Amino acid sequence: MTTKWLCATSTCPNPDLTELVTVAAGKTAVSVLEVFDPEARTPAPAKPRYSDVELICPHCKTRQMFDLRRTEAEVKGRPILDTEAVALDKLRALFEPQKSAERLEAFGTWLFGGTAFFTTLVGFYAYTVHDTVKAGSQVFFTVALALLGLSMAFAARMKTPALKTFNPDSPSSMLKALEERATERSGQLKVASACFAAALAFAGAAPALGALFSSTPDAQVTTSYTRDASGKLSAVLRATAMKPGDVFGARLHRQGSPQAVLLEGSQAVKADGTGELTLEVAKLEAKDGPWELATYTRGQGTAEKDAGVHVLTGLAVPVPVARPEPSLSTTFSFTQKGKLTLEALGSALKPHEPVELQVRQGDQVLGWTRGVAAQDGAVSLKLELATVDVSKEPVVLTVLGNNKDGKLEPLFEKLVPGPAKVAADGR
Repeated sequence: MTTKWLCATSTCPNPDLTELVTVAAGKTAVSVLEVFDPEARTPAPAKPRYSDVELICPHCKTRQMFDLRRTEAEVKGRPILDTEAVALDKLRALFEPQKSAERLEAFGTWLFGGTAFFTTLVGFYAYTVHDTVKAGSQVFFTVALALLGLSMAFAARMKTPALKTFNPDSPSSMLKALEERATERSGQLKVASACFAAALAFAGAAPALGALFSSTPDAQVTTSYTRDASGKLSAVLRATAMKPGDVFGARLHRQGSPQAVLLEGSQAVKADGTGELTLEVAKLEAKDGPWELATYTRGQGTAEKDAGVHVLTGLAVPVPVARPEPSLSTTFSFTQKGKLTLEALGSALKPHEPVELQVRQGDQVLGWTRGVAAQDGAVSLKLELATVDVSKEPVVLTVLGNNKDGKLEPLFEKLVPGPAKVAADGR
C-alpha cells in the first residue's frame, strides 16, 4: 500500500504533496566536518539515515514536517511553529558549503600552530633541558615529550576534516550526523586529554626529580702562586663544595723532605662551603729547592686527606734589566755675526725631571730655557741668542737639574769661546 502525503492546510487548493515528499526523502548532500570518520572506508558516501522530511507547500506556502515512519493510507503534514523554524534554520546552517570551507581553513591554521608549538618544545628540550638536567630528569622530559606528541596526534585525528552525508530536508538526518560527530570526537578527545595531562605531570616532576637525585659537586682545593723579583712567594688556596667547619691547608717544604716544613697554614671553610687562604714567604731562595706545596683537607672528627702536591716551578729570580745611566750633552755654534745657538740632549733621565739651559755673561743672564724629561727619560732643549759679544767678558753655558731635595742646581758649566776659537765641528 502506497502512502499518500497531504498538505497540513485544509484549505490548500492542491493538497497532494506525495511527489514532493518522495523527492525530498531521496535527497543526499555531503558536508565537511572536523572529525575523522573511522567507518568511512569506501569512497562512496553512506546513505543518510532519516525519519522525517521538511518542505514548503508550493501552493499555500505552509512550512511543514512529514513523519516518514507512518504507514497510513493518507498522512497529513504537521505545520512548523515559528520557534521550531528558527531552530531548524540554525541546524541547516551548520551544513552549508561555506561552513565546510571555514572548517578546512580552521584546521589548516590549527595544524600549522600545533606544528610550530611542538617544534618549539623539541628545540627547547634539545638545546636547553637536555644539557642542564640529570639523567633521571632527562628520562622524565623525554616521556613528557612523547606523551605530548601522542596528545597532538589524537587531537589532529579528532580535527581531521572528513566527508559526512546527510539529507538537507531531513532534520533527523542532520541531527544524526551531528550526533555521530560528537560520538567519534569524544573517544579521541579523551585520549588526547589524558596524554596531555600525563605530559604535564611528567614535565612538572622532571625538575624535582633532578634536584632530588642530582649529585653534589666534589669538594676541591685549588692552588695558585706567584713569586716576585725580590723572592717573595705568595700562594693562594681556594676551597669549594666542602662541608661547613671542615679545614683545608697547605705545607711548604723541600722536595723529598716532607718533615722539614718551612711554612704551614690552615683555615676552616665558611657556612657556604667555601674558603680562601693566603700563605706568604718573605724570601724563598730558588737555589735551595726544588720546593713543594702540599695541600690537605680535614673533616670534623676525621683524619687528614691529601688534596694534591704542587711542585713550585719557575721560581728563578728574573735577571733585572740594566738601566742605562742618565746622560746629558750640549752642543753650540757661534757665527761671525755673533749669533749663538745652543742645544742640550738628555736620555735615561727620570720621567718629568726638569732640565734648564742657561747662558750667562758675568752676572747678567743672556738667556735661558727649561724642559721636562718625557716618560722614556728623553729631553731636548734649544736656545738661540741673536747677538753675543764675547770680547767684553766670557760667556758661560750652565746646565741645571734636580738635586736630591728636588731643587735645581748646576750640573756642569762650559765656557763658550769666541768665533775665532770655535772648532770645525762647532763643539
